[in-house]
Amino acid sequence: MPNRPITDLLLCVDAEDPLKYHSRKMVCKLRDIYQKDPLYAFYREFSARMYTQEQKNAEMYSFLINALHYNN
Repeated sequence: MPNRPITDLLLCVDAEDPLKYHSRKMVCKLRDIYQKDPLYAFYREFSARMYTQEQKNAEMYSFLINALHYNN
């Protein structure tokens, strides 16, 4: 496997997005390719009725902060 700078990846989409299938497919493909040398790829769908834009941003930023904190 080639060296890669990415250790964590988070894809977030709205549940109502008609193209969310592409994000799901990408995460599955990355997980399949990097089985032996894990790439932590996470996928999250946000329901428009459950989250405001501020809440979505908070979820995404908290993931990034935790990923940076625990992967040093």
